[in-house]
Amino acid sequence: MHIHIPKLEIIHLERGGVMIEAVVEHEVAQMAHQLEGLIEMYLPIIIHSIELMGIVVLVIGSIKAFGHYLYGLFFHDEYQLKYQFANAMALALEFKLAAEILKTVIIRSFEELAMLGAIIILRLVMTFVIHWEMKEEILEGKIEKKAKNKQEDML
Repeated sequence: MHIHIPKLEIIHLERGGVMIEAVVEHEVAQMAHQLEGLIEMYLPIIIHSIELMGIVVLVIGSIKAFGHYLYGLFFHDEYQLKYQFANAMALALEFKLAAEILKTVIIRSFEELAMLGAIIILRLVMTFVIHWEMKEEILEGKIEKKAKNKQEDML
């Protein structure tokens, strides 16, 4: 009878200032170290790519909003400028928030965690304010449309 005694290894992982120790088989420990290396190598690239997507959305939304603003000055176009621009800002913030959430995977200290938490809370508050403004813009547009229809009916 052959008894297999696995080769055990203690692995140490540190996340957010907390040290985690685990006793695992040697092969599992090697895979864990390789996976951690891959995460540390590729996750910053992914994070920066997602942040760049948010920046691109914001820049395009800003240019588009400015173009519609100029067009509206000369031709009195009734384009929902504030709503569309707020929508672009909200989407850009969603991309930035996604990148911040991914950053939680590579945090090494409590100070980094606290800073990241503050940034996430600030971006969430900004997103809620923008969504609230968008809802107000929709309500305002509906009220203006009703008033305009009422004036047309009176004529």
